[in-house]
Amino acid sequence: MQAATKMHKYSTDGHLAGVSAYKIDGHSITVLFNEGWVYLYDEEKPGLHHVRKMQELAKQGSGLSTYISRYVRENYHRKWRQKSGQTTQYRPL
Repeated sequence: MQAATKMHKYSTDGHLAGVSAYKIDGHSITVLFNEGWVYLYDEEKPGLHHVRKMQELAKQGSGLSTYISRYVRENYHRKWRQKSGQTTQYRPL
């Protein structure tokens, strides 16, 4: 049995979004995109300024995917595919 990844569900108030969940850890944010790719952004890549903005947008539930595609693009620390059968448990804010 795969361990569950505990993340916050990304709320979009009914709008379509490329992001489905996120996890904030101090100076980093991990983002789960709808197609199953998981990205880690941290103080090294893309830098603390971008990470703080992404954390703020994630908590607001709006604009995160747009910000990433507009300002961050491929400047991530690590990328991996969520394993088949792995579930994502959501923690309430």
